[in-house]
Amino acid sequence: MKKIDLSAWDRKEHYEYFKGMELPFFSICGNIDITGAVKYSALKKIPLFNLILYSVSRAVNDIPEMRLRIRGEEVVSHDATHPSFTMKTGDGLFCFCTVPYSRDPAVFFSALEKERTKSSSDPAIDDEGYTDELIYITVIPWVSFTSITHPVGELKKDSIPRVSWGKYIKNGDTTLLPFAVHLHHALCDGSHAGRLFTDLEKMLSDPFLILH
Repeated sequence: MKKIDLSAWDRKEHYEYFKGMELPFFSICGNIDITGAVKYSALKKIPLFNLILYSVSRAVNDIPEMRLRIRGEEVVSHDATHPSFTMKTGDGLFCFCTVPYSRDPAVFFSALEKERTKSSSDPAIDDEGYTDELIYITVIPWVSFTSITHPVGELKKDSIPRVSWGKYIKNGDTTLLPFAVHLHHALCDGSHAGRLFTDLEKMLSDPFLILH
């Protein structure tokens, strides 16, 4: 992690402008072509969720602006950010599960299964040990949504990106995934959200490119 020198930061003016807003977040929703990921999942017998989670984590970490966080009057850049996602529990509710990010797919998938097993035996939704080195992820597998909103605890303190995806849609031979990203505008712009959509679609159109 490193601190950003605000006095020399080329984004300083944008940062100060949007940071002062009552609601400094923006969201973008759209469909992503995951036809290749669906085929790869069936071929390799890897859960589609695992493929998407890894691809999202990698795409977010590859965009430097999405690793920035606001801490009081400072901005820090993390070396890596880690996916924290919701997982269904046996009582029909959900818990939070956080996986340490690794660019190595084998390492990431192994850590994912370990954390899911741990969370299943000891589910929790508290934020004890809170860290901003996270990517908040929500999956809505029942709805092919066209928009989505998120709860934010403290608008002036929280700058963690939120990522969501929903029930995929079959359109002929193509499979489309409703996808949304929620970002703090003091740190990210529409161009960064656009890059996330573009990079993620490339990864999910041909998982062989990133998993081998």
